[in-house]
Amino acid sequence: MNVLDRKLRRDLVALRGMLLAVVSIVAVGIGSLVGFQATTDNLAAARDDYYARCRMADFWLELKKAPLASLSTLASTPGVERLRGRIAAAVIVDLPAVEEPIAGLLLSMPARREQVINDVVLTAGSWFSNGGDDQVIVSKKFAEARGLIPGDRVHLIVDGQRKTLRVVGVGISAEFVDLIPPGAITPAPADYGVFYVPRKFAEDALDMAGAANSVVGLLTRAGRADPALVLERLSQRLTPYGVFSTTTLAQQASNLNLTSELGGLATMATMMPLIFLTVAALVLNILMMRLAAQQRVIVGTLKALGYDNRSLFVHFVEVGILVGLVGAIMGCLLGIGIGAALTQWYEGLFTFPALRSRLDPGLMLLALVIALLFSVLGTLRGVRHVTRMSPAEAMHPPTPPVGGAIFLERLPGLWRRLGFFWQMALRNIFRNRSRSLVGVFAAALGTAILVSTFGMVDSLKYMVELQFGKVMLADFTLSFRSAVDGGGLYDARRLPGVTLAEPLFYVAGSFEHANHRHRGGVVGLASGATLTVPGNADGSPVRVPEQGLLMAKRLAERLHLEVGDRVRLTPTKGTRQPYEVSVTGVFDSLFGLGVYANYRWLNALVGEASAISSIQLRVAQTSAERRAFFAELKRMPTLLSVQDLAKERASLWQTLVVKLGSMSYVMILFGAVIFFGSILNAALIGLIERRREMATYRVLGYRPGEVGAMALRESLVLNLSGILLGLPLGWWMLVGMNRQYTNDLYVLPPVVTASGWLWSCALAIGFVLIAQLVVQREINRMNWNEALSMKE
Repeated sequence: MNVLDRKLRRDLVALRGMLLAVVSIVAVGIGSLVGFQATTDNLAAARDDYYARCRMADFWLELKKAPLASLSTLASTPGVERLRGRIAAAVIVDLPAVEEPIAGLLLSMPARREQVINDVVLTAGSWFSNGGDDQVIVSKKFAEARGLIPGDRVHLIVDGQRKTLRVVGVGISAEFVDLIPPGAITPAPADYGVFYVPRKFAEDALDMAGAANSVVGLLTRAGRADPALVLERLSQRLTPYGVFSTTTLAQQASNLNLTSELGGLATMATMMPLIFLTVAALVLNILMMRLAAQQRVIVGTLKALGYDNRSLFVHFVEVGILVGLVGAIMGCLLGIGIGAALTQWYEGLFTFPALRSRLDPGLMLLALVIALLFSVLGTLRGVRHVTRMSPAEAMHPPTPPVGGAIFLERLPGLWRRLGFFWQMALRNIFRNRSRSLVGVFAAALGTAILVSTFGMVDSLKYMVELQFGKVMLADFTLSFRSAVDGGGLYDARRLPGVTLAEPLFYVAGSFEHANHRHRGGVVGLASGATLTVPGNADGSPVRVPEQGLLMAKRLAERLHLEVGDRVRLTPTKGTRQPYEVSVTGVFDSLFGLGVYANYRWLNALVGEASAISSIQLRVAQTSAERRAFFAELKRMPTLLSVQDLAKERASLWQTLVVKLGSMSYVMILFGAVIFFGSILNAALIGLIERRREMATYRVLGYRPGEVGAMALRESLVLNLSGILLGLPLGWWMLVGMNRQYTNDLYVLPPVVTASGWLWSCALAIGFVLIAQLVVQREINRMNWNEALSMKE
């Protein structure tokens, strides 16, 4: 072992505490990179494999009824590679041991096993046999939630008729990676299922012989470049058969949620490592500058003995390389654990044939290179300081730093009011500007992580509470296959335990303005409705105008509309006559791209009198009334679905707030690492530089606690400044993260409650005080006699 190797070993032992703090910051940064990126890669790989295996559709068209013969001619449409006509229908599931009616979706499949678009992957049982058409393959999560296995019987109410089917298989499809009931934004495995039946059964049950009401298809490479144009061509050719809606893969609800999740993970995989590795580089820079200054005479001696700048450069850079190498190894191990835990969590949220946590050697190598890059960058300033000195210059003690008054001393009235220790602390802060700025910066980033973490939880809570506390105030929503009249509302009011019933009238259609188009619909609300109250993102209610449309702001912007403009509304049902209507109001909605209108005005617009699509109910029920209520619903021949708002709220709260909120503890721990790493390094470097000064205070009679109080004052000034800067920085980070989760289904608003701000500040200050305990221990253990006799 040569001289430089022995010196390196001694330096590492002497600086082990401070280097370990830097290593921990690097490890968390690399762990974030590996963990979040590995999870992103795992999800993306599972998605791509799943989509390819099931031949996931590029588009969906929902129709009234079209002959299969006419659909076969659509394959020649430019941009279309292949398509399939199928039968789709909403059904009610009547399980014997379940009181409430359960919503479901029935989809036709070929009687014989063949490769089709939006295929099914069997996880149990088998495909349809020749034993009859009364067979069904049930979606996996619904079957698991309700305990269904092959051989069981299920009862489906299809078009008002009760059908008994035998479960022959359990399966999954890429079309439903995230199976969400209509009108909801989170999965409900026990309350919504997909039922795949032989085409013959669907034709007989729904009077669809030789026809289809749903088209799924694949696009050519050219078609994928502009899917909207291809869908427009298909819609025009299918106009005689009533096109209700068109959906591209990018807009499909399941794919939309999965894509949003991948976008959020990718953001975290970039943002978190950048924060931690930047702090690590800055802290290491301060440490190496101190090491270079402390070893000035040693460096001069080594140069005088013949060691050139290249050898010394490599010697000092080795410190950064070792920090990066150890941090990368620890970070990779941490990242593997994070990736495995997140992948397992997503396995419960999404449905894949196989979602595995994989080790990617390329990702590990990239993490190692990034860790080494940031660590070496953190050493360069100190190394440059070493190599620029001549041997003669280096062997002389450094020029004493210029003291002088700091700017606060020019305010004598204020300065004299400060105690001696405050004056010393402030002088030290302003005379070591680089170190102080790094401390402030690190504290700001640590606080920003805390704020964005608490803000994410607060944002989710706010979204759920706003939707179910101010907008959707009903207990149940009953939807019907086709519009009913006022008699349906009368019957609903007579159901057991119902205290209030309000009608909704939904007109599906397309909105056109200039060259902009959107397929959606208008919800008609009765004057003075209290069970659905449209509101802005801040929770303030918005009045539905007596005439014209009240439109979500995001939709108005998409269509380039302002209040007072007119838009063409073309219903997709009935006569499909276009209407020119005014946009008389715009509101800032969090959920969907909703459009509202007055119930009676909307009925009159489309030539109806008192048509009702859905009925909202408020109930006050005993157990007996609840059982009777559900029994009555199961007997309703026109019922399409029952939405239990209390159950939906509980599911949303559990999925978004509880499960995602549990991840906040990890982020708080990450924030603590930044605080501890930066504070300990700054404080310990200060103790090394000022050992003689600290020992002098002891000789003068100051107790260790009083000496430590001066160090605490410095730490509090720096870190409180960083905390104050970190509060707006955390808000900015929260806004950026929430944008990644915004889609057509919902907007995640940036919200930080008072408790979120207080917890962020309290934890940040707590981390500062805990780190001070380590500093105080070092002060208590200091040998003041040795410190007074030491020489630089």
